Amino acid sequence: MTALLLASLAAVQATELKLSSLFSDGAVLQQQTRSAVWGWAPPGTTVEVQGSWAEGARATARAGASGYWMTKVPTGKAGGPFKLTVTQAGKTLQREVYLGEVWICSGQSNMQWTLAQCDGGRPGGNMAEVQGNNPMLRRYFVPLRHSNVPVADVDRPWEAAGGAGMAEWSAVAYWFGRRLQEELGVPVGLITTSYGGTEVERWTSPSAVMSKLSPNGQMPLDGNGNWRGSTLYNAMIQPVLPFSARGFLWYQGESNVGRAEQYQMSFPLMIEDWRRWWKNDDMSFYFVQIAPHNYDGSAKSAELREAQRLALSVPKTGMVVTTDLVDNLADIHPRDKFNVGRRLAAWALAKDYGMGVAYSGPLYQKVEAMTGAVRVHFAHAQGLKAGPKGLTGFQIAEASGEFKDATARIEGETVVLTASGVQRPTEVRYGWSAIPEASLFNGAGLPASPFRTDQRPLLTAGVRW
Repeated sequence: MTALLLASLAAVQATELKLSSLFSDGAVLQQQTRSAVWGWAPPGTTVEVQGSWAEGARATARAGASGYWMTKVPTGKAGGPFKLTVTQAGKTLQREVYLGEVWICSGQSNMQWTLAQCDGGRPGGNMAEVQGNNPMLRRYFVPLRHSNVPVADVDRPWEAAGGAGMAEWSAVAYWFGRRLQEELGVPVGLITTSYGGTEVERWTSPSAVMSKLSPNGQMPLDGNGNWRGSTLYNAMIQPVLPFSARGFLWYQGESNVGRAEQYQMSFPLMIEDWRRWWKNDDMSFYFVQIAPHNYDGSAKSAELREAQRLALSVPKTGMVVTTDLVDNLADIHPRDKFNVGRRLAAWALAKDYGMGVAYSGPLYQKVEAMTGAVRVHFAHAQGLKAGPKGLTGFQIAEASGEFKDATARIEGETVVLTASGVQRPTEVRYGWSAIPEASLFNGAGLPASPFRTDQRPLLTAGVRW
């Protein structure tokens, strides 16, 4: 643990026993794991932690010189409410908690976007359908804040779904959690920590930014001398560390469009960085590909979507495609958060909970050269079909030649492409624009991700901080 982090932890007054606010009444702890529990106590004193769900659900810790302590308590199967009891030198704290499934939901404004801002998030829906009481669906909201130093704690309660307070819930997180809770029948806890208009580097730890992204090993500064990276990691991720969770949800990228090539490095770096700090490489990471939007009219946003698609090479990741969910290309905040949340949930249900649900649209695998044509192979291509307007958005080219619009036809789980004047096509692009329109779907109705097969220089090549 770095000296900077120790200093931030010490900033919490350690004159008496205190729990992190993540362990307030109504908290959801990750089931069937060793759940981290932490807080502060007078330095050198012993803290005992006991969960009422099992006799063996107990652990001890000793407060360090700063007063900070942390231990891990075995959790059992989902249920509750249970009692979490923490004692130190005769002082006792007791919280009512649940055991269930916990997910950390982060990103920029499309993750932050509330149910009230999109009339409940379901096309044709309204706020009434999200205001029903559901004590088994709960959230912990991390306040919006930047900081150049790690923040130890934030004073927030856990909240149960229901009532007028739903207006402030993240719409994507809500619909993800609601589907999970309905399908699994267990308590679901959502830790929402997102901030609009922010770059991925702000969510990455100082050590990762300075060692991997900075040309001189120092934190890049803006024109006012403030940090350009890590300020949200410090203020909105650090207080959550190391809360035990099944995985992460991520909806971000719009603010990195101008540096899409660098995103190929910075986005996977952040994923690996978070897993490193959580000390858990098995945590799932599911993200949303940015939606069609005009931006500056160039293909820079297509390059960002490609960077996101390439991030699927990182183990235990999954991507939701949104090219069929936008009804206003001038709005960077598509109102349909219902389908985004449910598609994220499909990844979790399939990959984390072993349910037989379709979770991905077609993903490019390889190209096969043919006489006067090229065949594109896809994964997740069962029942491949065209959209209502037919197969559009495909382009092909000979090596280093001009890309031309292609005529496409489906053959089994592949697409065969031809174009007038292109005799030996070897390169393919699909949906390569700022405003791609989905035209290729699988039998589950999930759209194919935009992609390119060529390695030509990008518009954002070499653009850095």
